[in-house]
Amino acid sequence: MSLHFIFGRAGTGKTTRCCREIQDYLKKTPGGRAYLLVPDQGTYTAEYLLAKSFPGAGFIDVTVCGFSRLAYRVFQELHSPVADALSPLGQQIILRRLLDAHKDELQVILRAASQPHFSEKLTAFFHQLDMFLVTEDDLLAASQREGETPLGKKLADLSLLYKAYHDYLRMHFAYEGSLFDLLAREIPKSEKLRGSHIWIDGFNGMAPQKIRIVSALVHTAEEVTMTLQMDSPEEAAENPNFARPYQLYSQLQGAIRHSSSIVLTEEKRFRTSDLSLMARHFFERHARPRPEDGRAKEGLHLITAESPKEEVDLISRTITSLVRDKGLRYRDILVLSRTPENYSDLFTRSFATYGIPGFIDEKHPMNNHPLVMLTSFLLQFLAKETGRRNAGWQRLTLFRLLKTSLLPEFSQEEIDRLENYVLSRRIRPWQWHDSWEQRSCRNLDETPPPLSEAELAERRRVNEWRTRLTSLLDPLSEAWRSAVSAKDRAAILYRFLLSEKVPHTLSAWDEAAFEKTGLRPNLQVWKKVLGLLDEIVHVAGDEAMTAEDFRTLFEDGLSALTYSTIPPTLDHVTVTGMDRGYAMEAKVVFIPGVIEGEFPKRVEESGFFSAWEKQALSENSQLTFGNDLMQMIHQEQFFVYLALTRASDALYLTSPSLGSDGKECEPSFLALQLSKLGYSSECAAAHAPTLKDPDHSFFANPEEALSLLPRLLQEGLPESTSPWLALARWAMASPHWQRILSEKLRALSYSNTPDTLPQELAHALFQPGGRYVSSMTRLETYRSCPYKYFLQYGLALEARDEGEIQSLDLGNYLHAGLHQFGSTLTRQKRQWRDASDEDIREISSTIAGALSEKMKYGILSSDATSRYTKRSLDRTFRETLTFLRSWSRRSEFDTKDLEKAFYLHLAKEDGETLTISGKIDRFDVKDDAIAIFDYKTGHTEATLAEIVAGLKLQLLTYLLAVEQEHPEEQLLPAALMYIYLSGNVTKVEQVPPNGNVNLSEKDHASGYVLADPSLLKSLDKDAGESDSCLPVRFTNDGSLHKGSASALTKEQFSALLTIVRKNILSLHSRMIAGDISICPASYKGVTPCSYCPYHTICRFDPGREEESYDYVRLPSDSTLKKELEERAKE
Repeated sequence: MSLHFIFGRAGTGKTTRCCREIQDYLKKTPGGRAYLLVPDQGTYTAEYLLAKSFPGAGFIDVTVCGFSRLAYRVFQELHSPVADALSPLGQQIILRRLLDAHKDELQVILRAASQPHFSEKLTAFFHQLDMFLVTEDDLLAASQREGETPLGKKLADLSLLYKAYHDYLRMHFAYEGSLFDLLAREIPKSEKLRGSHIWIDGFNGMAPQKIRIVSALVHTAEEVTMTLQMDSPEEAAENPNFARPYQLYSQLQGAIRHSSSIVLTEEKRFRTSDLSLMARHFFERHARPRPEDGRAKEGLHLITAESPKEEVDLISRTITSLVRDKGLRYRDILVLSRTPENYSDLFTRSFATYGIPGFIDEKHPMNNHPLVMLTSFLLQFLAKETGRRNAGWQRLTLFRLLKTSLLPEFSQEEIDRLENYVLSRRIRPWQWHDSWEQRSCRNLDETPPPLSEAELAERRRVNEWRTRLTSLLDPLSEAWRSAVSAKDRAAILYRFLLSEKVPHTLSAWDEAAFEKTGLRPNLQVWKKVLGLLDEIVHVAGDEAMTAEDFRTLFEDGLSALTYSTIPPTLDHVTVTGMDRGYAMEAKVVFIPGVIEGEFPKRVEESGFFSAWEKQALSENSQLTFGNDLMQMIHQEQFFVYLALTRASDALYLTSPSLGSDGKECEPSFLALQLSKLGYSSECAAAHAPTLKDPDHSFFANPEEALSLLPRLLQEGLPESTSPWLALARWAMASPHWQRILSEKLRALSYSNTPDTLPQELAHALFQPGGRYVSSMTRLETYRSCPYKYFLQYGLALEARDEGEIQSLDLGNYLHAGLHQFGSTLTRQKRQWRDASDEDIREISSTIAGALSEKMKYGILSSDATSRYTKRSLDRTFRETLTFLRSWSRRSEFDTKDLEKAFYLHLAKEDGETLTISGKIDRFDVKDDAIAIFDYKTGHTEATLAEIVAGLKLQLLTYLLAVEQEHPEEQLLPAALMYIYLSGNVTKVEQVPPNGNVNLSEKDHASGYVLADPSLLKSLDKDAGESDSCLPVRFTNDGSLHKGSASALTKEQFSALLTIVRKNILSLHSRMIAGDISICPASYKGVTPCSYCPYHTICRFDPGREEESYDYVRLPSDSTLKKELEERAKE
């Protein structure tokens, strides 16, 4: 019964000595029992090293384990009362329940208790209290001593919860303290440990609880040997680099008193001078410069890169070169990171690019795993359904359930189509149990036609899917509603998952994943979820638990679940964090992220108590439960020592100049100090490749090197001696690599220019019936962007209908309302001027009620927001009617037709004809004069430049159609105008002082009128006044003011019609010729790209030299008017 210490710095052979002593012990004592106790995360490596040291590379009669596994073996041997032992997850579940139960008594930590993972943090803190032997009474006494101070109140809260936690354990379980407390008491009873030899390796610090266990082992086993990475105790006491292991030594000495020791000084790990001298002299009490020993500098490389991505890429290239050129195996290489969360994804992608077998040693969160998503959203659904029937049938909840691919009742296509239907129809929770018969009317003016066969088939399909889903979830919700205890709910959930064959699906996923990655993660997640259910049953059992409490408890447990994977191969590069890999060693070690604040990591306060509070508790109450600030600094110093001494042949310290957030990074003081003291054999800066770059590491992976060629060739052609030219020649000599090179070089000739469509295809897409019949809106779309026209009307690509009210829907609603109101007046042989206030109020109300039922599946009555929209629409409708009546009362023109359909037939020079169809919202007449009006929900305006350029052709096309329909009549175009249906809304530069904006009639309309004062007075008797709708002004003698830019003569109208006709024919010729160029029009900074849904398809970028807008550069409207006048005289 003795304790023997083996002291020695890193690389002096402490682990090797333990392995040799174990072999010698087993040879001398056949049947003897040997234990090698290491940190839990180091058991795999320890077993491997021990087995490799034995003849035949294997052993028996040696147990390699950590403290947790040792406890399991001792309890199993002694049949200890641990059947009710709780895992950390079970403890977390209990604490979550206690937090809810005692929330009214908490003074300080109540707000923090509502944060995610708080119960997990509290579990860890209570475990820390156990490890440092702090009792309930200790906490209570400390809180009383601190009184009503913030610290005292915090201690009171924690004392309350700590006592409630232990009371709960004693009441519900055979609780006799924590597992490690029980282990310390049970060790002396173990026959297997009595008389055994135990070696403890790899520990550099221990909490008092584990020191008790070691003490128990020393007093039970025949001999205990423990290694510590430090010099002799006398030297380590003076060296802050070894403060952490020295503290452990002092604690063990205080607990055990008698021990022996040996100090190993011969370095056996380091094979290069830099690493050997650094390990010896850099970590003295005061770092010493590298002494000159006559040997060449080699082994320590300090390299900077532009960014973390380039840093990782450099490491991958170096690894490839080391394996290929230096004869290393991948397992000889280790990557250690102080912040592995910043680098794991980068290494995963980079290793895949370079074909490096790698193992990222980390715990993977399960939050986004399909099984976790399924159970989480299923419990949300059930909790809401239990609270109120149909409340759980929320779209987001349901489709997150379905999209996990774990419910075999639905295929992915069925899920997508069902979601599209639910979105477009805005299906509400209460509608899932009723047959879906929603429909929408394309034309709100007409009675809906009978459903087509396709529509009937779609209705049958979606109702079948709806029934299938309700049949799946309704029995589950009924069972959930009747369940009372936590055990009942866990059993229901488990049976549902089995009925859906979730384990079989996960197993199939694992097999598929194993073929690609060599990993099987999915069944691990299944076991973790089942373990969570078991813990809930273990903790709560037959206790009553509401659906909401069960959901909260389960989701809180889910958020803490992680899973790990094992290496898929024996020969791989390990990437791990320093807190997990500090005991590993390799021939070559890379340490990325050597920047200030990251390595060494900046020590910051965390946990429940600040450094000041810990100090106060230590001084006033003699309480210690964790490292203080200085101990954390010493711990970080020791991490640095461990990390820098893991490599035997070469150590690479790399750092980025810019962080992942783009901010500049300062090099670590550690790297600067190593360089200053002369320990580095290389200080270099990695940079992007250039044609003259001699860095041959870029050729480590041929395919990756070939992918760099296109960017390099943009700089120019390589010289005849350039290695990049040699690479290209090498690739051209092999058919395989020649094909890859050709694919890479395609980027050089890339142009975002679509090919011209073959004429046959253009005809099939744009005039499928052999004749072009289309609307003016479509033709204007083609003029604004041919490629958009191709996508929208040629390929019929549509944005997903998410059931939202669009501006087009609002326009259709108001158009239909105005048409029906006007039609009502026409049937009564009345004009707009004859409508009374009562007519506007009552008729508009009747029309609005009928239209709202037809509009987009009844969306205007679906929820409070939509009902508000309807009220706003109805108000705009009434305001527009009032405005139109006001204008009609000032006008001598009468409305002749509403929503008048037209077909404009045009012939080209080659004899081909085309037809433009559409509807004129309204046109009024007086004698041989006509006024054409087009309703707009926005404030669309048409300048002469836009008309001449072909961007705004609609109003003039209406006039062409009317003239074609009345060829014998000499019609006068009194007005071509837009009427705005936006109610009393206008844009102002700034808000007036009184907040009221004076709206004139001109804010309701815009367009072009005939330059005939008498005719304009008959169109609006207030013409020329500020309250008139017409955009004209008169002089004192009654003639038109020169500034009336919107007034055109009949000859100018005629010239403009000729231009419009030519534009239409020209656009059609371009279209059927297959021109679908990506060249959107731009006029005064306005482009169709602003609200285009196809930008991700066309990828138009005016910043590229070969791409540009079609800029419309025309003279001003006044100049164009003169040109029209001159053209009319020709």
